[in-house]
Amino acid sequence: MRIVYCLQALSRSGGIERVVTTKANYLARQGHEVHIVTTDQRDEASAFPLEPSIRLHDLGLNYELDNRLGRWGRLRALRQKAGQHLEALRRLFAELRPDVAISTGFQERELLPRVGDRSKKICELHTSKYAYVRMYPEEQRLHRLYGHYRVWQLERTARRYDRFVILTEEELPQWRGLRNVLTIPNPRPFASAERADMSRPQVMAVGRLEYVKNFATLLDVWAMIPREDFPDWQLNIYGSGPYHSRLQAQIERLCIGDRCVLQGDTPEIRQRYTEHSIYVMCSHYEGLPMVLLEAQAVGLPIVSYAFTSGPRDIVTDGVDGFLTPAGEPEALAAALRRLMADEELRQRMSQAAHRASERFALERIMARWEQLFSELLAEA
Repeated sequence: MRIVYCLQALSRSGGIERVVTTKANYLARQGHEVHIVTTDQRDEASAFPLEPSIRLHDLGLNYELDNRLGRWGRLRALRQKAGQHLEALRRLFAELRPDVAISTGFQERELLPRVGDRSKKICELHTSKYAYVRMYPEEQRLHRLYGHYRVWQLERTARRYDRFVILTEEELPQWRGLRNVLTIPNPRPFASAERADMSRPQVMAVGRLEYVKNFATLLDVWAMIPREDFPDWQLNIYGSGPYHSRLQAQIERLCIGDRCVLQGDTPEIRQRYTEHSIYVMCSHYEGLPMVLLEAQAVGLPIVSYAFTSGPRDIVTDGVDGFLTPAGEPEALAAALRRLMADEELRQRMSQAAHRASERFALERIMARWEQLFSELLAEA
């Protein structure tokens, strides 16, 4: 089978890039002919290793360079490049003659159904439906209004694909108007024989320091946990981003600097998971949080807001972690205290989390993708 993935670039070490690389490598090892088409690679190396048989094609459009033009300049450049992009895809697809072509949600999403070749078209959504709205604080009403327009545009575009693939069962009812929608989660990034040590008095969170991850609430939650009840426990937040200074100032204002540290980025994140006993998350929204899959792979119990979407598809409340109502920091703090106070409970949940991680094993997830490809080709 000849399979084409389309995305902006492979040079960034982001979640989409890692997922696409993981899936493409698996399919190549299974004997499929895999091509990856980019627009902004600019001769840079892939951030993640690729199987030698995978063929790369960069269209040289470089959308990202247009960011320096300002909002209206970017829009003009986008309209101009859209036509160039479509023609480049048509020429390449006429040469490759793919069986299946997959959009991962970059500039190609609007264009792929218009290529006009005979390949089956799939659109992957790597976030939640209303991410375009929730990415902005409530007071930014104009931005949120534009976000609703983008959601409407996404719905319209999704109908033009042979299949529209979302990440969670939780979100499936929100797309009930689409007859071509189905759920396939991302695979866990790794399987691990090494397990987290539940005796270590450490809680961790991972993510870019920005609005969406809601680390400001997490710091408030940590301040609710009495120092005298848990004198040895520490919260470590791994990641970097534009909110670093304000979060550090909040740590100092709450007087929790001796038990809460912004650790920055680390290339050893897999090892860091094993050095903690609890993973905590209170994002405003996610798609299917890869960090929760990573935490579960090493047996970390998870305490999380039950925000949309992802945690409900990963965590079974009371079995391998705790889910608390989104927007209720006191409930999140209570769940953390309960787990921090009971090592036996952490051990039970750790074992359950490790078992639950098997649902997201690469082989299981990719079997669903290969089945989808076969079904689509059988429809031709």
